[in-house]
Amino acid sequence: MISRFLPFCFVASLAACGGQTSVDPGTDGAVDGATDSATDTAVVDTGTDVAPDTSPGGCPATQPFSGPCSPVGLECGYGDDPRPGCRPVAKCTSSGWSSGVGACPPPPTTTCPTTLADAEGKACTVIGAYCTYGERTCGCGNCFGGPCGTDAKWVCDPKNDDPACPAKLPNLGVACTKAGSKCTYGSCAVGNIAGRECTGGVWVDVPMACPV
Repeated sequence: MISRFLPFCFVASLAACGGQTSVDPGTDGAVDGATDSATDTAVVDTGTDVAPDTSPGGCPATQPFSGPCSPVGLECGYGDDPRPGCRPVAKCTSSGWSSGVGACPPPPTTTCPTTLADAEGKACTVIGAYCTYGERTCGCGNCFGGPCGTDAKWVCDPKNDDPACPAKLPNLGVACTKAGSKCTYGSCAVGNIAGRECTGGVWVDVPMACPV
């Protein structure tokens, strides 16, 4: 089951989570994430066959909502939202595909620092906002090992020690090659953290929790 760690320490307007905000440094930074969110969360069951299994891990290339599947227990994630709990997941059951859909509004927008170095560890003002720099993602958070405070900083995804770990959070069911590899993504500082382990040739969820 996919981890769903909502930003419990954010302001009330951030209690729900949603589609990814993608910001191209050097622009004005104000990007409307509604388009990505609508793509990731729309539920459309046309009654036709689902997409064929074309991904290396055995998951359909697009999110399935019905139809036969194999093996039972396989979980497949979709989308690229920086918040793990906002990525929809399809699970293969004995009755066929069962899909969950992330019901998350877009995160707030902000003007991103120009470079990763300008962001990492520096003060930020819009809690819950995200900025992407190549393979690294930074979130604006205010929870640092205790009660959440008023001072927020940009917290960027750490680099995993295991070279088998993808730079970005891999979706569930994506193929992996080094069995037993464990990877961590996100941060409790921004209220979203996720674990992945290479099991049976695919990335599976490793439940993780943040202190309360």
